[in-house]
Amino acid sequence: MCKDLKSLGFIGNKTMNMPLPNVPDEFFADFVRGYFDGDGNVWVGLIHKDRATPMYTIGAVFTSCSRQFLIELQNRLKRCGLKGSCIYKSRHNYSRLQYI
Repeated sequence: MCKDLKSLGFIGNKTMNMPLPNVPDEFFADFVRGYFDGDGNVWVGLIHKDRATPMYTIGAVFTSCSRQFLIELQNRLKRCGLKGSCIYKSRHNYSRLQYI
């Protein structure tokens, strides 16, 4: 089973350097939903609190310890037409791909 997974592109010790798997276009939406279910969240709140007119907004966030994974995910989502994202690095060794 391990050999089969490796032949599909899975790697060991992937926490910090996991690439985005080569998912066919027809299954990409399902992959994103599954990843979001495990390592994503939605939040609602104020941004720009220090400005005269803070904005109430809703955001969607993907989290990963692999910045490479999030960059590749961001690029693939951009090709699907989803824009307006940022990747933030936390102090705790993980990054977040955020859409507001």
